[in-house]
Amino acid sequence: MKYTDMLAEFGIGSAHPGGFSKTKQMLMDIDIQETMTVMECGCGTGQTAAYLQQLYDCRVIAIEAHPVMAAKAKQRFEQNQLPIVLLQEKIESMPLGNESVDVAVAESVLSFCQLDQAVSEIFRVMKQGSLMYANELICTESLMPEEKKQLSSIYGFTSLFTESEWKKTLLALGFSSVEVSGKVSASQLQHDDSDKGNDMMPSKTISPSSFATLQSHQQTMNVFGDKIGHALIIATK
Repeated sequence: MKYTDMLAEFGIGSAHPGGFSKTKQMLMDIDIQETMTVMECGCGTGQTAAYLQQLYDCRVIAIEAHPVMAAKAKQRFEQNQLPIVLLQEKIESMPLGNESVDVAVAESVLSFCQLDQAVSEIFRVMKQGSLMYANELICTESLMPEEKKQLSSIYGFTSLFTESEWKKTLLALGFSSVEVSGKVSASQLQHDDSDKGNDMMPSKTISPSSFATLQSHQQTMNVFGDKIGHALIIATK
């Protein structure tokens, strides 16, 4: 079972590093007006998109390719009567017009995508001068090829970047400036008691393979907890 399929079955709302407390911290630092259009790339079960809409009363577009995740996001939006535009599409090919988005948000998503295609699409739909905020996986040190292979086989990562590699890649894809801050290792986050709760929308039945994948994830974090983590990446178009 893929790691993302396991997350979908459990319906984990804040699977990204740092949990929802890091999400709220990130969003509070963004200058969002009611008239703006904010796009969340890979919205999962819709926790962040819902919070965005409720907090800022702006136009929110949520993109999610995984059918189970998208169904749970739709359920959340309908239950809370939120006018969020949900598109079950891949980030690599979004049905949005050029320069139609004021702010782009991504949380632990880009490392699972075909990165060049996904970032190029995000760049295309962003307005000139707008910002992309990405709470993303980062390598706190350079990994050996066999380590990257192991992590990719477990999680399905398509990229495992250090801070300098993130900057180099995003600048090469057209962004005028890239800032990276708040870098924290996975092991440091395990000792953070500020966000131990989680938003969950579990499926009616959870397959045994989901529990096995979750256990594999926990074991992997014990090994790689000091080598990978997350950081806030702010890229300006």
